[in-house]
Amino acid sequence: MRGILLFGLFLTIMSCGGSLSDEQRRALKKEMKTREIKRVSDDQIFEKALEMGRDYAEHLAIDNKDSLSKVNGVAILFADTLSPSLSQEQNDLFEAYLYSPQADLQDNVQKLEDTILYSYPAKDTANLQGVWFISIPIKKVVLAL
Repeated sequence: MRGILLFGLFLTIMSCGGSLSDEQRRALKKEMKTREIKRVSDDQIFEKALEMGRDYAEHLAIDNKDSLSKVNGVAILFADTLSPSLSQEQNDLFEAYLYSPQADLQDNVQKLEDTILYSYPAKDTANLQGVWFISIPIKKVVLAL
């Protein structure tokens, strides 16, 4: 709907003989680029989500999780125990991290309905301290490609 209105506005401006400023032209090109149809594979989505998740996890050491979440449009949760507040997927992943050898603990991505769940184990030298769960909307991942 918004795209149709934007296109209608564009046609109206062009038919009236008006010209677009450089700023308006850039904004229009940016909007058109976000609406481009992209063909991406699941592998590309997973690789980009893993890259984005690692970047978010790196910033967790510096930034507050709430501000990082708000700025980037992702949901961030830290779990240090199994909890009913975790989704089934998060509980399953947490259990997998608990029962895996500590040396084998690595970050992971899982595709859910409309999000990619990035999980990152927080560990000290010998023990699992908890797991960071970052839910990244698939649309955000695709637009970042």
